[in-house]
Amino acid sequence: MKKRIQAALLALALLVGLAACSGQEEASPPASQSQVSSADSQEEPSSQSPTPRSGEGEPSSQVESAPEEEPAQEGLVLVQQESGAEAGYEPTITLYPDGTFALAATFYDGTAQITGTYVSQDGGYVLTPTDSTAQGVAGSDVGEMGLTPSGEGYTYSGGQLGLTFDGAAFLPEES
Repeated sequence: MKKRIQAALLALALLVGLAACSGQEEASPPASQSQVSSADSQEEPSSQSPTPRSGEGEPSSQVESAPEEEPAQEGLVLVQQESGAEAGYEPTITLYPDGTFALAATFYDGTAQITGTYVSQDGGYVLTPTDSTAQGVAGSDVGEMGLTPSGEGYTYSGGQLGLTFDGAAFLPEES
């Protein structure tokens, strides 16, 4: 009998935790930078699938909720090649002229937005994250990342972030 009560309490705690997480996801995009619109984020918990990029060549949608940045700011958009994600769901890194970046990291259960600053170094870039919408262990404690010139694009280094891995190739987005 005691084991049944413990199992029931554990199941109840798990359900409460999941409910709290789904409510937190809906509330967090306006408070932080996110490429997911509020309508898309309300669908995300039930669909359990990554949200596609909002449009080709529209980096402004990724900084829409950031009051300190200009909404129409253009940047260099790099798209990960051979990530295994469907077209439109690939991980992307946007480098803005003001020295900030936004990384849309694709995980199997959704997309997280990682933002920060970058500097040019030896023809590539060193990215230093300052904020992340990732929840849980994966993506929440992101360290310094690098983009090294390689062919027509860049090679990523900095550890695995969902579908993005060391050695992943990022190419400029085609207009």
